[in-house]
Amino acid sequence: QPRHHHVDHAMLHQILGALIGFAGPRVIEQTIREKLPDGFQRAEYLMEHGMVDMVVSRLEMRQTIARLLKMLLKLPEEEKPLEPEILPPVALPAEARPQA
Repeated sequence: QPRHHHVDHAMLHQILGALIGFAGPRVIEQTIREKLPDGFQRAEYLMEHGMVDMVVSRLEMRQTIARLLKMLLKLPEEEKPLEPEILPPVALPAEARPQA
């Protein structure tokens, strides 16, 4: 049975400036006998040239994915981000308090 490999993961990096490709720039330059442009195979270069849709900082990943899902699922945008609800302290009955 033939072995098939998926290569989609090659474009799923979590590092800004990631080198993305199957061969390094030096190997490619030696193969094609041409000098490659600066930044070739870097995430930002690929985005600038239409090979990657966006480069997102890991700190912004959750918010970006949520925004994209809302857009794709045609959900309404929230007016403002939800704030955590802070409840007032509750007085415990004397029998429920820890003994010192």
